[in-house]
Amino acid sequence: MLKVFLIALQIIVLLIFPCLFIACDDDPASSSDANQWVQRKSGTTEHLCDVAWNGAKFVATGWDIILASPDGVVWTKQNLPAEYQSNGYILNNVVWSESHQIFLVTGDYNIIMTSPDGFVWTMQESGREWGFIQSAAACDTLLIISFYNPIVLLVSRDGINWTAYPDIGPFDKMASSDSLLIGVGNSQIQSSGNGIDWTLRHSGDSLIHCISRFETAGKWVAAGHLGYFLKSSNGFDWTSFEAGAGDVSTLLDAYSSSTSCMVVGHANGPGLIMN
Repeated sequence: MLKVFLIALQIIVLLIFPCLFIACDDDPASSSDANQWVQRKSGTTEHLCDVAWNGAKFVATGWDIILASPDGVVWTKQNLPAEYQSNGYILNNVVWSESHQIFLVTGDYNIIMTSPDGFVWTMQESGREWGFIQSAAACDTLLIISFYNPIVLLVSRDGINWTAYPDIGPFDKMASSDSLLIGVGNSQIQSSGNGIDWTLRHSGDSLIHCISRFETAGKWVAAGHLGYFLKSSNGFDWTSFEAGAGDVSTLLDAYSSSTSCMVVGHANGPGLIMN
């Protein structure tokens, strides 16, 4: 039941998150007006879960699908490894690692794949017999994956060999800036400088679902259940603030470009976007 509930929450964001990426002013497919949105043809009816940009192309992931695009306008379906084709897998995370020059994709049932170009994908072994991958991140020279059921964090320096650290997390989302990694989950915010040793920085009464680093403003922004927003200039000291989301809203994901920070979710229905 927990997995079904989490998937239901994901779906709310899936339909609007690709548009969020397109709207960023420094992206190729962006509008000149941040309030103007353009729906692009993805070429698929599958749900899309996440999207990443490596400076030359977008990669989007979803249910049994990976899409790639050089401009965010024209999207092409990519071939998955044979083991992952048409089996009902949810590929819910994709990140780009500048240090490793690879995309990292993760999903249900211990799925880990890497690609240098977004087109040719290689399966990687997690070393886990079971578990649901909650989130993934790239920080400096590290690649980090957060599991729940059971709770464990996997850390890798090459995307191939993974070391497990039990009872860390689980993190709904992770974000990084330089060598500082921030993870959020349940009602907590934790930080790490090496992906292994974590320090609790905030614990409150509301669930925290998303985290982003807004470099232009020099701030971290976290958000979650009941319109809960927090900010921090150093990732260590956090203060809550009123962003006008209302106490019936739930904020599920965040993204920061060079010009703005956006948070998406729902409030008495889907479709809430704040920047």
